[in-house]
Amino acid sequence: MEFCTIHKEALDKETIKKKINQGIDVHFKMPNKDIFAIRRSNDLHFMMKEPVDLIEILYANYDDECEEDEPKYHAYGGGEYWPIDQLDTAIDIYIERLNSEQPQRWSGKGFKPCEILVYNTKKVYFSNPYDYLNRMLTPFWKEVFGKTPSEMWCGGIVTSHGDKFRGYTRQWEEHGIDDNRGGLLFLLTYTKEFGDNEKHNSDQWVIDNYQKYLPMIEKAEAYVLEHIFDKELEDVNC
Repeated sequence: MEFCTIHKEALDKETIKKKINQGIDVHFKMPNKDIFAIRRSNDLHFMMKEPVDLIEILYANYDDECEEDEPKYHAYGGGEYWPIDQLDTAIDIYIERLNSEQPQRWSGKGFKPCEILVYNTKKVYFSNPYDYLNRMLTPFWKEVFGKTPSEMWCGGIVTSHGDKFRGYTRQWEEHGIDDNRGGLLFLLTYTKEFGDNEKHNSDQWVIDNYQKYLPMIEKAEAYVLEHIFDKELEDVNC
């Protein structure tokens, strides 16, 4: 369901809040037929394997030159997102953008769907393993080495090696190690922690050393969970 209007005065905060809590999308139709919307959604997002329950602010451009069987509206670049319990904040941002000269411009105050998923579930598990590795790398490195990856000249280790453990995940799962944590330990095989072991034994090294590093993983995960919305602590875009 949706509530659509061309009158800004019809979109006060309490009206918007009531509509969204009733499961109704709120649309403002711009003079050029573009749509500026705020809604609650529970959709899949890019490179994620499970839906995320969140508040979304979306600006969609009207296309009158598209084919008849194609959508008339296109939301280029996606939207801005907030957790459900920050609905009031999201509505304030929506109204602020609505009354600005360029409502299509993001506020820059929202969060990423992957962050909101972690916030919702209270588990540091990102559907995309790259998100997990990039978020976890610095706090985990500090636990293991007492230094950041950049201080050890390996800040690009996820980009360089984060895709090289895919063939090991089934074996790890048989030993109770999920692919995210296994991948994080796999990155240690490119450091002095791996010792004199041969590289083709990396999969078994992760299994043999999982319990040794588990307390450090859990401590780093607790840190990431606590600071999931701290923008100044972001290392990458996930």
